Amino acid sequence: MRSLVEKVLRKIGDGSTVPFAVRFAGGGEYRNRDAAPVFTFVFHSPRAYWRIAAFGHIGLLEAYFAGELDVEGSLAKALAAGIESKADWGPNPLNWVRNRWHELTHSNAARGQARDNANFHYALSPEFYKLWLDDPLMLYTCAYWKDGVRTLEEAQRAKCDHVARKLLLKAGEEVVDVGSGFGGFMLHAHEHYGVKVTAINTTGSQAEHARREIEKRRLGASLQMHGDFRDAGREFDKVASIGCLEHAGRGQLGEVIRAHASYLKQGGLGLLHFIGHVGHYDTSLFIRKYVFPGGWIPSPADVIVEMEKCGLEVLAVENMRRHY
Repeated sequence: MRSLVEKVLRKIGDGSTVPFAVRFAGGGEYRNRDAAPVFTFVFHSPRAYWRIAAFGHIGLLEAYFAGELDVEGSLAKALAAGIESKADWGPNPLNWVRNRWHELTHSNAARGQARDNANFHYALSPEFYKLWLDDPLMLYTCAYWKDGVRTLEEAQRAKCDHVARKLLLKAGEEVVDVGSGFGGFMLHAHEHYGVKVTAINTTGSQAEHARREIEKRRLGASLQMHGDFRDAGREFDKVASIGCLEHAGRGQLGEVIRAHASYLKQGGLGLLHFIGHVGHYDTSLFIRKYVFPGGWIPSPADVIVEMEKCGLEVLAVENMRRHY
């Protein structure tokens, strides 16, 4: 099994300009370049070889998670070497089965599972997110880098304003913010556009952070919090959904869009911002298992079909990929 893994690692080494080394369990070393290695794979257990043989690059990552393999030196360069050499190694039947099973068992159809899926990714301490999100809005979607914008904080405020302009927000309107995160758009829209916002967030720690901000700013009369997107139960002038739809899952895409549609008053205006594929693809096993359980990245076509089923009219589409 080691010989098979060694062959794979040599293929990575040949395809990458990053100099690295490999130390195998039981002895032996491989280097892909004469230069000093910037990182070294250190195998501690033959079990890592079996993981890699069975599950390819995901097996390598899972061996690292399990402590059967260490990376000495630059982890960033190790990831760069994998990307440069295209080390995803193509289709893997076992990973395909695991991926389908995970999608089936982590569906968002049940509210409890939907809450667990959201908490898996988002329920880390807000203090962790403060280390790398903008301050103080803590927006967890792409910023908007219009001309003249230089800092992350400026770009995220520009994103809020971009959304507000698309929604034609007017003072006194009632807005629902679906998947509201730490409440950044909700607070910005209230402060700068004078709207009344109802926020919907399944993740308790994020919702609690937003509640504290509401209390600190004494905005309780204008802002409200609800737990599940299926709970709002009334109509609004405007609907904002920023970075929520990709969490719905393949089976719940239509349900989530129907919920969005049900929030809109007759003649109301809504905005759906989501990560999408150009074309139709499965979400990878690694993303589904370790990043966004229950999630699925749809194509714009998938979303528009479901919108049309709900009687929604698409007024404009914008690709913001270059702002990521």
